[in-house]
Amino acid sequence: METQLFAKESACAAIVETGHALIEKKLVAGSWGNISCRIDAQNIAITPSGHGYETLTPEDVVIINREGDVVEGKHIPSSELKVHTAIYNAYPEAGAVIHTHSIY
Repeated sequence: METQLFAKESACAAIVETGHALIEKKLVAGSWGNISCRIDAQNIAITPSGHGYETLTPEDVVIINREGDVVEGKHIPSSELKVHTAIYNAYPEAGAVIHTHSIY
């Protein structure tokens, strides 16, 4: 199965949208969890550390490479970035990762 990749701007917007949907569906509270989306073979968009989804904007999303180094962004990436990069490195077909700290 071929992975559908997003352009950087679309990936950042999709992460924000997903964060809002997780809150609406009461699957997370505040910043309990993290979301990432593969942009291309080398780069990943990921939620910033400690930012609640309620106020998250596409400009807050951080771009990292597969090693976890920040490529672009004004915030620190999620503290769970090693989980995300490990999944993308182990499963090249993975297009996104949602790691929640569910309230249930």
